[in-house]
Amino acid sequence: MAAIATALRFTRKIDAPPEHLYHAFTTGMGLREWLAKVADAQTEKLNFFHLIWEDGGQVSGQYHDLEENRALRMTWRGLTDPDASTVRVGIEPQDGGSQLTLTHEFPAREGAWADVYARWEAGWPKALDNLEAVMTTGL
Repeated sequence: MAAIATALRFTRKIDAPPEHLYHAFTTGMGLREWLAKVADAQTEKLNFFHLIWEDGGQVSGQYHDLEENRALRMTWRGLTDPDASTVRVGIEPQDGGSQLTLTHEFPAREGAWADVYARWEAGWPKALDNLEAVMTTGL
């Protein structure tokens, strides 16, 4: 029997330099522009972030393995998530822009994780559409 995938992976070519994409994931202002209504992020000492959406949903976590303008890893836990998951972001320069790869890893895809997995399976493509729009048009 084949293993059930426990990771979502999205790759986008975005017409923005790597430093702009890195800023979008590692600063409160950057995260507010494309991902959440309220965002706080700190990468200097505490390495944390906290996001709040208009529907009351919240996610918080910590940054790890920060490679400026290239990569980062975040623990990711919503208020109703059974435990933390992991989000990895890779950014590579490509043809005057960047290739962004986002991988969201879950401990499981079934049971208590089924709704969480489904939420981000639908949510990340929309969020990355927003990121691309902000990076390319400023909207």
